[in-house]
Amino acid sequence: MAAHFDINEFIDETILEAGHWLISSGFRIIIYLIAAVLLIKAIKRIGNAVIARYQDDDPTTKNEQERRAETLVSVVNITSKVFIWVIVVFMTLREIGANITPLLTGAGIAGIAIGFGAQNIVRDFFSGFLILLENQYRVGDWIQIADRNGLVESISLRTTSIRNLEGVLHIVPNGEIKAVDNYTFSESRQVIDVGISYNSSVDKAIEVIKAIGEEMQTNPVSGADIRDFEVLGVQRLGDSSVDIRVKISTEPSKQWAIGRSFRYLVKKRFDEAGIEIPFPHRTVYLRTEDDLKPKIEIENKKTGE
Repeated sequence: MAAHFDINEFIDETILEAGHWLISSGFRIIIYLIAAVLLIKAIKRIGNAVIARYQDDDPTTKNEQERRAETLVSVVNITSKVFIWVIVVFMTLREIGANITPLLTGAGIAGIAIGFGAQNIVRDFFSGFLILLENQYRVGDWIQIADRNGLVESISLRTTSIRNLEGVLHIVPNGEIKAVDNYTFSESRQVIDVGISYNSSVDKAIEVIKAIGEEMQTNPVSGADIRDFEVLGVQRLGDSSVDIRVKISTEPSKQWAIGRSFRYLVKKRFDEAGIEIPFPHRTVYLRTEDDLKPKIEIENKKTGE
């Protein structure tokens, strides 16, 4: 005799099992998701608090500690978010009845295979970790890496993104970074050679340059960015100029603007003081055939011709 299938009983059992699952496993999954979101928000809030701790009163610029804090907090946020969601996925699979042991074993084997097959990626991550650990550069620094230079826009464990003056964004794998030239770490400098003609007075030129330095340091705009102004003296006796070397120490990334202002004032003040800024010139002596005749006759007498 065929068994009788009761659709109502089947629906009741399905609803009962679904309700039991929702009360137990479903509820735990919801708890996992809520806990993950709250934990990510808590980590982000802690990071913002760390950044706020190092912020100064000037919102237009960022000091060294502030930029370093922003870089580290950004990496921690991304890394923690990936790590938390991976754990939530495995816990959710376990709650829906999936056997995660083979997945964990397979993940371990796949990790070893990927490690051999993707050595460059592993190298990028390791190099990125060392860059952040050693604080070689931070977001907002102007650097030169891998024959490219620009402003650091972002740093991750795998790549560094820099944008040059033309607006081109260069994304450089951290494993390719062999050496770093950081133009804005802690302090920036401009070393400028000011050329004057040999007919101009060196002492007078040095006095004018020192006056320019005092003028810039007392200026309310440029003075805040200048840490030190020093005239080092005569650097070189060139073919057409006497070069006087000047060293200007500035706040990070301010050296180019200060250098442009200094060069403008040098041209303006030198013109006022009558000091000549030389340009390359050359003296040419012209000889005609008549000038060479006495020399040719002497040579002929010596040879008896």
